Amino acid sequence: MELQHISHEHPLTFSKTSNEELFCSGCRLALSGGPTYSCVECNYILHYLCAKVPRKMHDVAHRKHPLTLLLDTPNHSGRFLCCACGASGKGFHYNCATCQFSLDVHCALIPESLKHQSHSHPLSLKASTSSSHCAACGEPNERVSFGCLDSKKKHNYELHVYCVTLPISIQHIGHDHTLSLRTSCEPIEEGKSLSCAICMKNINQKLWYYGCNVCYEVVAHTKCAASKVLYGTKNGMVRKQILNRVELMKQNILAGRIEECGQWCPQK
Repeated sequence: MELQHISHEHPLTFSKTSNEELFCSGCRLALSGGPTYSCVECNYILHYLCAKVPRKMHDVAHRKHPLTLLLDTPNHSGRFLCCACGASGKGFHYNCATCQFSLDVHCALIPESLKHQSHSHPLSLKASTSSSHCAACGEPNERVSFGCLDSKKKHNYELHVYCVTLPISIQHIGHDHTLSLRTSCEPIEEGKSLSCAICMKNINQKLWYYGCNVCYEVVAHTKCAASKVLYGTKNGMVRKQILNRVELMKQNILAGRIEECGQWCPQK
């Protein structure tokens, strides 16, 4: 299966797996072993999702004008600042030249609405207010967030984009078992004072955290659990990757899937 992409002169060939040590020529992030399109003649390779993003799009974060896909950054620094997640980047991104608005291709893939296990109603992307806080981490929301307004309650339920994309399970380098995302206190943990096994500080059980279903005593803050993620093995040696929340979000987006309708959905 071949694809002629606007970013490259030669046709690109589809592959179900990729070399984890290589980087995408489009977004410049690690390939992480997922599906790709690559050139058999050159050292040019794209994430499957990066190869499939449209040339133009409208986004909820910028409704005024359509956004155009740029293959590089037309400024001296060679970098752009994503107006959704706040991270700087290189390579593929969407841009509105009129408003100087940029959006990285990963944030652009996030759907305008989704259903999350933590909430009974669908959540939709919205502009954050200065007084709103994320129900997952408790920190103030900035730029855009996912939110739901239940008319029966007095307050909005809002989540950061990177909290919405937190994986349901994660493998931390310091623990043998998989840690599962807790969006509410487990019955076995209810009424107990919990401390993070990584930073040793108390865990606010009203916020999200990770817990082990085998060692029920082992729990961790979402930030701490994402700090050193098991990233795979090579020649029997464990590889680890230190991530910040935005980097983790982008890896989780890349681990998602595109439905036949073109909608991106989280990894199950």
